[in-house]
Amino acid sequence: FSKVYGPVFTVYFGLKPIVVLHGYEAVKEALIDHGEKFSGRGSFPLAEKVNKGL
Repeated sequence: FSKVYGPVFTVYFGLKPIVVLHGYEAVKEALIDHGEKFSGRGSFPLAEKVNKGL
């Protein structure tokens, strides 16, 4: 999938878009090189429920 469309794609949970990063380089670029832009991301209630608030 990522060979055709690239390492970044969007999945929709209902009406909420979720951005998925695939691979080390995509994650590093987003979280290290552009960390300021990603620091204010919103909450993800389903993950919080599954992880019991961890």
